[in-house]
Amino acid sequence: MHHKLGKPFQSLWLASTSGALADGLAATALPLLMVTLTRDPLTISLLQVASGLPWLVLGLPAGVLADRWDRRRVLWSTDLGRAAVALGLTGVVLAGATSVPVILVAALLYGAGTVLFRSAAPSALPALVDAPDLTRANSRLQIGTTTTGALAGPSLGGVLFTLGAWLPTLTQTGALLLSVGALRGLPLGQPHQGDTSEHTRGPMRADRPGTAHGLS
Repeated sequence: MHHKLGKPFQSLWLASTSGALADGLAATALPLLMVTLTRDPLTISLLQVASGLPWLVLGLPAGVLADRWDRRRVLWSTDLGRAAVALGLTGVVLAGATSVPVILVAALLYGAGTVLFRSAAPSALPALVDAPDLTRANSRLQIGTTTTGALAGPSLGGVLFTLGAWLPTLTQTGALLLSVGALRGLPLGQPHQGDTSEHTRGPMRADRPGTAHGLS
């Protein structure tokens, strides 16, 4: 019989799923905002570039940094930063000052935080649950984030946008602040029990794919 995964895991699960909900809201809200400004296909395609660029540039470094830094601080700071981006965009929309450059910058900044969060969240599992429970914990984390990020978030974003262009980003801000609050339940500690000071303080080029700890 499986035992409970514990409060630290539940905190990570809540933070990850609420953050994924915010991602789903953004996936709908940003394109809809862009379409209200322009119907030019080339300009609209820039949003896809801005959203994908952080993954291209930060994907590998984020995985290394997730092994070197305290993961609770990484998760907490990135979601606080993403909440600030979403809140700032909400203010811009309410002020009627939305523009293509503003949306693109918001997508870049938000995407950078998302890359860091998604790299650090699964990697934090080994410090939160026992080794025999890692597969089950990772499965629950993946199911929760997929359900809220790919299903609930985009659908809710579309509904909220019809009520007000600022509502999806405001709801996004609330979801991210919920994540920040949930992350208080994670223990502070070293990046990983198996890390050495030489590994965590050495140059990043010394860390190669395949050496990162955890589930990513």
